[in-house]
Amino acid sequence: MKENWELLSSETKFSNRILNIRHDWYLFNRSGTKKDYTVIDTGDWVNIIPLTRENEFILIKQYRHGTKDIVIEIPGGTIEKYDITPEEAARRELLEETGYTSDKFTSLGTIIPNPAIQNNRCYIFLAEDVLKSSEQNLDPHEEIELLFTPRKKISSMIKKGEINHSLVIDAFCLLMLHEGKEI
Repeated sequence: MKENWELLSSETKFSNRILNIRHDWYLFNRSGTKKDYTVIDTGDWVNIIPLTRENEFILIKQYRHGTKDIVIEIPGGTIEKYDITPEEAARRELLEETGYTSDKFTSLGTIIPNPAIQNNRCYIFLAEDVLKSSEQNLDPHEEIELLFTPRKKISSMIKKGEINHSLVIDAFCLLMLHEGKEI
């Protein structure tokens, strides 16, 4: 199937520190038709589900400019060039955003956020028995509030729309599959 698509040209239309917007022209060999596609090139990132020894998830609450709203999420961020592995990025992001660390990281899977227009991946990790080891080390433009949330509240928060970030919901679905039980 992939061999039916021939890239004819590609041009970057916009670029900044977060993303590039690319315009591609393809020839669909099966029909002989040409079609243009817009692709958002952006870096891969990680999301972490931190779980305390008291069986509470550490959620984060922060303002998001895209929706102009406060959103409840899980810690996460971009995999930087200096991160050797996605797990290393996950450990770094957990510490920066929450001040917590863990010796027990489990990969829950990798998702493709929007394959129709984006080329990146999101790596999901469970961090168990997290312990506070420092203060948050936030970027100058970040303001993150920690929410210690009992495990039994997550499903109702999703159902009520209190947690509505699709990648966070995906992460909790992967956790349910990993554990073989509902949250």
